Amino acid sequence: MALAVAGLLAGCAQVPSKTANLTTQGLPAGAVSAVLDQTMPDPLGADKKNTQAVASVVSVAAKDGGADSQLSEAIAARSLTGRTIHVGSHADFAKLRPGEVVLSFDDGPDPAVTPKILKILDEYRVKAVFFMVGEMAKNHPKTARLVASDGQTIGSHSYGHENMSNVDYDTAMLSITKSKLAINAALAPVGKSVSPFFRFPYMASTSAVSTSLEDDGWTIFSLDADSWDYLKQSPDRILKRTLKRLDAKGGGIVLFHDIHARTIKVLPAFLDGLKERGFKVVRIVPKAQDILTATAPVNPS
Repeated sequence: MALAVAGLLAGCAQVPSKTANLTTQGLPAGAVSAVLDQTMPDPLGADKKNTQAVASVVSVAAKDGGADSQLSEAIAARSLTGRTIHVGSHADFAKLRPGEVVLSFDDGPDPAVTPKILKILDEYRVKAVFFMVGEMAKNHPKTARLVASDGQTIGSHSYGHENMSNVDYDTAMLSITKSKLAINAALAPVGKSVSPFFRFPYMASTSAVSTSLEDDGWTIFSLDADSWDYLKQSPDRILKRTLKRLDAKGGGIVLFHDIHARTIKVLPAFLDGLKERGFKVVRIVPKAQDILTATAPVNPS
């Protein structure tokens, strides 16, 4: 089943600042205040029964060496870990099957949030695509390196989170170039670099910029289910809405942001929800890292 990967209008948070305001094309005109340190309730939907069931099988296997196959089957049944897909163009998204999910996070890295997101992903043994804002990577290079060292895929989300449908072509392309250089500079100490994956801020683009990106070897990402986790809403509301959208699609690319405290609270319950539905989280990696790694990383001015 080919899932929708382009042409959707969706909101996306601005780069965080001390007095950040968020806007979205999906809502009526007006700003939505960002709350980066909002007190949140305990994580939702802990799957205690299933955890105990797997623990019980582990106990049996420890006493009886012949139960190895039973243990493997139990772990596999409860695992979210899916296969790895090598993506080099839009056509490769057609490889996604029903029940397969791609996790993605925009707008980071954020030293207060991103490491906690990584810890949750590690606990569930899944990988995601982190679309970094170049300026954020420049300001928080250690956090950017944590993402890379954790084996996550890193893409670009522009340098300053510009709405590229509202700027001229040269400004848009300069932002994309600066973002690549800034992310590569942050990742250079650990021998990593940005993958040729790009997501437009606000999902706003022009045909000229999109064509140039694709001609330069970038794959443009869109989404199938937007969590809207940048809104000042309860974790439960965000969770139910996101799972409902994913249920309707049958899988696909899910958008979160690794700059909001509320996302940390939503994510474990969301991953538990995927388990209950039998979804698998697919890892996306590039087919090749051609021109994006050919330029020596430098700090953009």
